[in-house]
Amino acid sequence: MPLLGFCCWAIVIAYVVMARFVPHIRLFGHQIDLPGFRIAIAQVALATTDVAVTALIFYALLPPADGLSFLHFLGIYIAAYMAGLAANVPGGIGVFDGAILFALSGFLPTPAIVGALLLFRLFYYIIPLFLAGALFAGFEVSQRRKLVARLAPDRGIAVSFEVPALAGLVGLAALVLIFIGALPPKPSLLGPVPHFLEDAASHFAASVVGSLLLAAAYGLVRRLVLAWWASLFLLANGALILVLRGEPPWLIAVFLLVPLLLMTARGAFYRHARLIGEAVSAEGLGALAAGAICGLTLATVAYQSELADHSWWGVVLAAEAPQTLRFTVALAGVLLLVAAFRLLVPARPPLFAYSEPVREKLLALGAMAPALSAADGAVFGEAGRAGFAFLKRDGVWLALGDPAGEARDRVSAIWRFRDLCEAAQVDPAFWRVGPELLRIYSDIGLTALPLDPDGAAPRYLVCRAERDLESLRPLLPHGGEGAESVG
Repeated sequence: MPLLGFCCWAIVIAYVVMARFVPHIRLFGHQIDLPGFRIAIAQVALATTDVAVTALIFYALLPPADGLSFLHFLGIYIAAYMAGLAANVPGGIGVFDGAILFALSGFLPTPAIVGALLLFRLFYYIIPLFLAGALFAGFEVSQRRKLVARLAPDRGIAVSFEVPALAGLVGLAALVLIFIGALPPKPSLLGPVPHFLEDAASHFAASVVGSLLLAAAYGLVRRLVLAWWASLFLLANGALILVLRGEPPWLIAVFLLVPLLLMTARGAFYRHARLIGEAVSAEGLGALAAGAICGLTLATVAYQSELADHSWWGVVLAAEAPQTLRFTVALAGVLLLVAAFRLLVPARPPLFAYSEPVREKLLALGAMAPALSAADGAVFGEAGRAGFAFLKRDGVWLALGDPAGEARDRVSAIWRFRDLCEAAQVDPAFWRVGPELLRIYSDIGLTALPLDPDGAAPRYLVCRAERDLESLRPLLPHGGEGAESVG
């Protein structure tokens, strides 16, 4: 630990000295401009204060322990924080927590450390995330009232921030369930809990349902129907767990609000998962079987083990548990999450070779004939009621205009094209599109560049500008003859 502290101080001092005497440095072929001496001193002071205050919050959550002073804990916290940064995972999750558990194991029992970790995550990440999400949603609604009216769900197109916001709420509900499940239960609102339901309100059950809800939130981001149904089912289970645990009515009401919001946005989830949208494969059957076996294994442990008052990862870390039980729960928990994520993979969209029947179908959907004169393929939506043709270029596939056809299926056709490009390891781009679907193109990470901003009907080129702008520059107005034809 002293050696690590010395290295950290050496890095900080070197940074301040270089900021005083060196204007810039070159690192890995890149030039990095350094701030002046005063700014560097201010950065170090603010960063030191931030880390010290954050560590103090964590330290205040820990019970008193002999030999664990704040300065001692500050060194442990900084070491764990650096390990989380080096691992390059969001919030250092897993790495930071494991380092804290390892370093404090000689001072405090594991349950006390885990409880403090969960509360620290709640105060430092979850509550700020909830507040930021509410502010973001309010800002989006206030800025885009006209867009909400134009792209209402009854027309089949969801507002762009709607799906990420709902997925975030489901993820937040999952974390709330995990954190609440780690706390002691209270007397149930329904009175004495029947014996066969006692284990359903355990830490173990709450942790499993919460973990699966995180996987469902991942599927919601990808607009999967299966994830929508799974989220409703798991949220209902979570609400039941909260009722049986005697949680306050306001928390249960907030928890039930999430599935109600999901039900109002059913039209925003239209993509089929690979499990439903394709013929059953060995991979899908394997993931389904693994999920079922692991789920039954965890349920058996929850209802028959004396360790049901632990979360599933708490059983893995419990020193009093048999080694075989710890290994079984760890393997079953990890495989269950892997199986859930594998089952929430979008179906592989079909790629149609450009032929006369395909061209006739696109014309019937309303595609412009000039855009279909020379194409390399076509993509249709989930329902086959919208589609467009595209060209294959070096590193980018270029769609020829907006999808033509039914409103909802136009959106699914865009997402299908994005999936096809991702599988082919190329970038998607759309040429001469209108303003109606610009928010959808933004959802898949594309930037809109105006082609004729002064025209009566504005048209755009949407692409990954940071990577493909140079190759697609001839399609812009100042690009010359390419601006009028891509044939």
